Amino acid sequence: MITALNPVFDFFTDPRLATELVSLGVVIIGVVKLFFVGLEKRMTSRLSAIHKTAGDGARAAETAKEQTTNSHGTNLRDDLDEVKKIAQNALNNTAQIMERQESDADLDEHRFRRLESQVDGVRDDQRSLTESAAREHQIIHARIDDVKGVCPAFQHGNTSC
Repeated sequence: MITALNPVFDFFTDPRLATELVSLGVVIIGVVKLFFVGLEKRMTSRLSAIHKTAGDGARAAETAKEQTTNSHGTNLRDDLDEVKKIAQNALNNTAQIMERQESDADLDEHRFRRLESQVDGVRDDQRSLTESAAREHQIIHARIDDVKGVCPAFQHGNTSC
């Protein structure tokens, strides 16, 4: 009956199991970090594009103000007022978009912090499991040694005393 359990004991008492579990944890943490680095780059890129669009709108309004000739039937001042209104609307829309992006960035940062906390918890759990497995491993080996001491026939491969 004990020989049938030897593969199970061997599996759970193998120190490579703890090493592989720790390695898996390190890989998972690395993948999560890469995800958030990419997310940060995307958010920075989005904010840069919005900032550029706002600057382009301001420059377009400034160019319209600088024009002094008008070759068609409408008043130059009316044309400028219309361009100014369009530019102001564009700036207002851009400001709203930037506010939403900042809000999203704050939310993403909150999520990132929560994930970091969860990863730290997983690390702590992993350490605890590794320590527990090491203690269990020592207990099992001590019990095996006790059984071998009580029944010397086990030392020679016999399965009964």
